Amino acid sequence: MTDEKLLIKQAAKGNEGAFEELVRRYQSLVYRLCLSKLPTREDALDVSQEVLIKMWRSLVSFRFDSALSTWLYTVTQNAIADRLRSVGKYKDDISLDTGDGDDDTPPDPPDENENTRPEAALERRERIRRVREAICKLSPEHREVILLRDIEGYSYSDIAAMTGLEEGTVKSRLNRARSALKDILRNWNFT
Repeated sequence: MTDEKLLIKQAAKGNEGAFEELVRRYQSLVYRLCLSKLPTREDALDVSQEVLIKMWRSLVSFRFDSALSTWLYTVTQNAIADRLRSVGKYKDDISLDTGDGDDDTPPDPPDENENTRPEAALERRERIRRVREAICKLSPEHREVILLRDIEGYSYSDIAAMTGLEEGTVKSRLNRARSALKDILRNWNFT
């Protein structure tokens, strides 16, 4: 039995520690998906919490037909669609900012050189900010694959299962997304 399968079974039996571990593993994916498609941070936080609560309630009936990440991706997309219908608008300009400690988003890991070279840490944060800003300029389809592969670290097969795309389409879309991102950064003289 895989570690995740065991965690799901334990959480389904009411083990809060197992559920907290599942939340730790997937809250970033859920939140970033919401943030990339919803009009406000508040909407993203609300929908993220709704999805995680739904996960808690649904674990007892989870059938392991797919990976939990695939199921959560689908539930998150449906929750996003529901929220967008209720607010009646789509978000054109998104933010992938993970926060600076003033909200519930997980912070970026600290730079190992922050204590010894503050200027290096500042440069790193500026590079990250610019890349996030460039990602926001991508089409929704390109943002999605960049988010899932390069930010969340999912495999091509996982992304294909989550999105319903063929694995070759995922690879092709990711290649086009990276190329578009490179062009944006080059146009900003940021390479």
